[in-house]
Amino acid sequence: MTFIYIKIAIYSNNCEDHLKHVDEVLKRIGDANLTIKPSKCKFAQNRTKYLGHVVGSGVRTLAEAKIKAVLNFPTPTSKTQIRAFLGLAGYYAHYVKNFSVIAAPLTNVLMGKVKRESIIWTKECNQTFEELKRRLTQKPVLYAPDYKKEFIVQSDASDLGMGVVLSQRDAENEEHLVLYLSTKFSDAERKYSATERECAAIIYANKKNSSIT
Repeated sequence: MTFIYIKIAIYSNNCEDHLKHVDEVLKRIGDANLTIKPSKCKFAQNRTKYLGHVVGSGVRTLAEAKIKAVLNFPTPTSKTQIRAFLGLAGYYAHYVKNFSVIAAPLTNVLMGKVKRESIIWTKECNQTFEELKRRLTQKPVLYAPDYKKEFIVQSDASDLGMGVVLSQRDAENEEHLVLYLSTKFSDAERKYSATERECAAIIYANKKNSSIT
């Protein structure tokens, strides 16, 4: 016998629609001969924990347990521990401006053909480690995109990589962050001129945001 556990989040704009949506989901669960455990269900929530995030009321942020996991992560002493930290922190890269650029000293430690687990933990590595922890534990907030409104796309490039800021303005004309995107430059891209790097950042922004906007 195989057991499959599925997390379902039902989002609605108002209570009336929500009742209809819940009824439809329950009907489909029944049609598929699946069951749910009432004690595991929560209904009519303004906010809820979902896949490591707290989502609701048009915003999302890191779940408290994940903030503690980042905050209490020990200083890595091996490549395995660096990968574990980058896996945890990288899951929330959309919350951190230029995440990939900031994380470069740690990802660089993992590069190369040498498979030994031991690492040389430099001052730069430690600064990167602490900076990522600091940014992620400040409870950053992302706003849900409103596809009826225009998006504001800002791109930037440095010697190490490029980043994108996607945001929107609300009814009071206040700008809210939707997400951050970033990536390191390859060895070939790092040879670009400043103008070429900025152009690469614009192309990167358009490609990445096309699936969102």
